This record gives sequence, structure tokens and C-alpha cells, in this order.
Amino acid sequence: MDFFEHQAAARKTSTRLVVLFGLALLGLTAGVYGLFSVLDMFNVRTAGVDSGVRFAAFDPLRLVLALALTGAFVGGGSAIRTYQLRGGGRVVAESMGARLISNAPRDAAEQRALNVVEEMAIASGSPVPPVYLLDKEDGINAFAAGYGPNDAVIGLTRGALESFSRQELQGVVGHEFSHILNGDMRLNLRLIGYLHGILLMTLFGRMLFYLGAHSPRIGRGRGGGSDKGAAPAFALGLGLLALGSIGHLFARLIQSAISRQREYLADASAVQFTRSVDGIAGALERLGGHAAGSRLYAPNAEEAAHMMFGSTGKWNLASFFSTHPPLDKRVARLRGLSKEQLARMGALKRSTRTSESGPGLALGLAGGESGMGWSDPEVVGLAAGSLTDEDVDYARDLLERIPPALRAAVVEPFEARAVIYALLLSGDPGLRREELVRLEAHADGRTYTATARLAPLTEALDPRLRLPLLELAARPLREMSARQYQAFRANLEMLVMSDQRVTPFEHALRGVILCQLDPLFGGRDLRRLGRLRLRDRLEEVGVVLSMVAHGAGRADRALDTAWGAGRQHLPPGLPVQPLDLRDADAAFERSLGRLWDLRPAELRLLLEALWLAAVSDGEVRVVEAELFRAVAAALACPMPPLLAGQPVEAGVLPAV
Repeated sequence: MDFFEHQAAARKTSTRLVVLFGLALLGLTAGVYGLFSVLDMFNVRTAGVDSGVRFAAFDPLRLVLALALTGAFVGGGSAIRTYQLRGGGRVVAESMGARLISNAPRDAAEQRALNVVEEMAIASGSPVPPVYLLDKEDGINAFAAGYGPNDAVIGLTRGALESFSRQELQGVVGHEFSHILNGDMRLNLRLIGYLHGILLMTLFGRMLFYLGAHSPRIGRGRGGGSDKGAAPAFALGLGLLALGSIGHLFARLIQSAISRQREYLADASAVQFTRSVDGIAGALERLGGHAAGSRLYAPNAEEAAHMMFGSTGKWNLASFFSTHPPLDKRVARLRGLSKEQLARMGALKRSTRTSESGPGLALGLAGGESGMGWSDPEVVGLAAGSLTDEDVDYARDLLERIPPALRAAVVEPFEARAVIYALLLSGDPGLRREELVRLEAHADGRTYTATARLAPLTEALDPRLRLPLLELAARPLREMSARQYQAFRANLEMLVMSDQRVTPFEHALRGVILCQLDPLFGGRDLRRLGRLRLRDRLEEVGVVLSMVAHGAGRADRALDTAWGAGRQHLPPGLPVQPLDLRDADAAFERSLGRLWDLRPAELRLLLEALWLAAVSDGEVRVVEAELFRAVAAALACPMPPLLAGQPVEAGVLPAV
């Protein structure tokens, strides 16, 4: 399956999960109703109040009470927990007591982990996720959490950092990126919400049972009187505890069944991403021989057990209730991969060629085993959400070429803002001076000073390094306050519009900011995804297709060709119209923000049309590649570097 098929499959699984949860809710309601009936048989009033009311064999009031109790604890508890998780992966990591290390690594092991995560993110076209560390956990484990690539986080235990070699760590990070790219994380967060609701019933039953059992006496109060509240509380608590425990058992069964198969897929994907069996298999073997195993003691570890790299329990049992397959089976599957299977994993190869029609960088896809040309729209589905070892090597090369001063600046919010401001400064000396004067008046003094210092470096930067640098800078910006973010957006817009025109790179930059930061500051609800069709957003489709067709400033004839190539791929009955580019600047980001909720199949169709528009003239320049990837990222579709394989040489500035 490709990226879009994985997303569709994850949503089908999510739908089945909702159905199963609904059935569990009905089953628990029936159980509570039966419990009330049993209590009535023994003449124990369910509310513990002597109202003189006795229930009939079937009583609507009994059913209403059962529905109310189950709905309040299971349905209400799940809804509350799901709402608490609306912040995405950060909430999960912090609820387990994890520490953010992305902006302040304390030792070489933490820095190595950051480097591996950055390489994998740049290689896959995903936003660079924050990295969290479970400092007090000696067990070997890891997790990925979030609703999608734009809010994902990677978590690692101290045991994993200190035990893994770089190759093994890369395999584990590749495993977690598979969960990010295959749509598993959204499903995992829903599972946490549903499990929490069932757990609440168990906890409530345990509380009632405890209160009843520890009353002065059940049936006899102080002074010889009858303690009429203790017996009902004891009986009801015992019944709810039993029902909740049974419900929780079946919920864990659902959790385990869904998790196990996705672990096999993530293991195989880690091999595909790193082109190395030894990395992920070696990590699993090291986990099996580690004294602490993968055991976790962190708070809320149980509810997140299904999203971990290894089983969090005391025993890794090959049973229906284990959230992970046995380690020996996982290793055997990986070690048993044949050379032919490994070769098929890497059937899609990316390569580049120099444009024959003019200076610049162009993209081509070698046919390889897929037999596809680079102008075939199917390559979008094969490339999206995937990566090869060539992509990882290319990403590592890009990161190494970024000047040290710029790399050092993208680790904390103040200087990260300065990097983005510096990337937006005009190449015209006079206009640049005016922009710096305006920035000095509106930006924080520390940020302004850093912008002026870094501007010469960004001016001489290889264009291929701009988007990776932007991705790195976006990560610490998540730590801004809402007020700081509003000021940052205002300064960004001022710099973009200072010359009264918006370049493709500026559109790409605003697209990255839109998809990664706006949701964190109230821009949109990350939990909603996959409801719209293209016909629901005709104007927005026309805007985005017009902008990509415009690309790097084609002549009118080439622009018409690009528009036609993209429009022809869309359904004939879809009345999409081109947009006058003079009106496109403000509409572009607004349109991206309204297209993020497309269904997977519709999203694929749109991106294929955009791709055909971009390659209609036989080449893809750097600015066009940046724009296409930024559009894909804004629509929650990670796209690997389109220029992987092109040598990156310091000081070389391809014409754009």
C-alpha cells in the first residue's frame, strides 16, 4: 500500500474501533442493568436510599439509571480524555513525565538522538518532531504520538539512549516514523480515550467497594443500628468493579489486536526506510537481552502501552492480551527477509538530472523496477510518506552543509525566529535596509540582533538548504506563547509583503508555518481529518493549482500548459477555474487552510494534478520543489526531498 491507501486503511480501522467501542458500551449498559436487577432480587436498593420504591422485573427507570451510569463514566470519561488529548503528542509525552530535549540536549547521547530524528524527518518530508526523554526509565522503549505529522512527537527512554548503537537507534526511529506516516497515531490516541472511559467505571466500582468494605460494619451501624448505606455501596461497588474489569479486559483485547499487526508493519517499514535489517532487528535483540527489558513505570504508561516500541508489562507474553508480538517472532520475520524482498522494498529510486532546457535543477525518477517515468502521476502515491536510504543520506548531507551558526540558531525560539526573518529579507540592499529598520521597531531586540547577524549567511545559502533549515527552525517556535506567535506572524507578513510581491519560496515558507504552527495556536482542530471532497472546495483547488502552475515565473504559454496538465487530471465534471495571480497571494494560504480535511483519495488526486502542473515543462526547479513539498506538508502529506541524489556542494548556488 502507498501513503494514501495506508491513511484510508487507518480510517477504516478507526471506524471499526468506534463500532466495537459502541458495542462495548451497550454490553456494559446491559451488565449494569443486570446488576441492578440482581440487587433488586436481594432487596437492596440501588441508590442506597430507602425511598420505598421497588423495581419490577423490567423497569424503564432501571434502564435509564443503567444508561445514565454507563454513559456518565464510560462515554463521558472517554469524551473528557479525548478532549484532554486534543493537544496531540505533546500531551501524551508530558502526561508520562517525559522531558523535552529538542531545544537543550544535555549530553552526546541526547544530541545523537536529535540528529537521527532530524535526518529521518527531513528525508521523509515530515515536520521535525520534538523529542522527549523518559529520564527515569531504565527499560528500552520508544513511542510516537500525535494526530498526524504536524503535531507528532518522538519519545525515548534513557535506557534506549544508552543501550542502542546509532544504527539500532536509526532503526527504532524509522519504526516510529512508520507509525507517523501510516496513520497509526490518530488511532492510538482514540484507543487511549476509549480505554480511559472503561477504566473510570472500574475505578468508581473500586471506590464504592472500598467505602462499603471499610464502613464500621455492613448491615450493623454504630450503636447496634443498621448501616443501610454500606451494604448497597459494597454490593454495587463489587458489581461495577467486576463489570469494569471485564470491560477493560475486552478493551485491552481490542487494543492488543490492533497494535500487534501494526508493529509488524512498522518493523518492515523501518527496514525499508534505513535499508538495513541489522538496525531494527539488532534493537529488538538488544531489548530481549536487556536486564530491564521494555518495562515502564511512568504514570499513564498502561494506557499508552499500544503505542510503545516494546511491551510495557512485566512479561512479554505471546497471548491475546499482549500489545506486541513476541520479540522472537518479530526478529525472525526481519531476519527472514530475502534479498529479493529487500530489493522490492527499494523499487522506487529517486534520481536527478540537470535541466537541458536551461540552468537550474530538474527532477527525474528512474524507472527501476516500477517502470514509471518521472512524469507519471502515480509516483506521487509511491513517494508520499515513504523514504529510502538514499533520502536519508541526502538529508544527512543537507544538514551537514548548513552553516554551524545557522544550525546553532535553530535550537531556541528567539534565534529560530531570527533565522526565518533572515530567510525572508530581500536581496536588494536598499530594500533590505528598510526591512531591517521596520523589524527593529517591531521585533524583540534579541531577535533583531540575531537577524542582522545571520542575514549574510542566509543570503549566501544554497537554495536546497532553505526548506530543511525552515523545518528545523519551526520546531522551537512551538514553545512560543500565543502573544509571541501573533507578533511573529505580523512580522513575517510585513517581510513577505515589503516588496509588494510574494515569491514561490515565500509561499512555501508561509505554508510550512501554516501547517505546523497555526494548529498549535488555535488555528484548527487536529482531530478532524478526511471528510471533504474536491467538489466541496472548488475555489480553493483552483487557487492552489494556479499557484503551483505559476511556479517559478513561467511565461504565459508555459503557464497555460502547466494549468492544462494539472486540470486535465482532475475529474471532467469538476468546474475548477484558474485564478488571476494578482489576486492569489492572500488567497493561497487561506485555501491551504481549507483543504486540509480532504479524504485520502481526493487528496491524492489533487497532489497528482499539482505534480503534473509542476513537471509540465520537463523540469522541476528548486523553488518549484519547495512549493510543491510545502503544499503537500500543509495538507498533512509528507513528501521526501524531490532532489535526492543531486550532489550538494558548499557555495554552489543553482539558478532559480
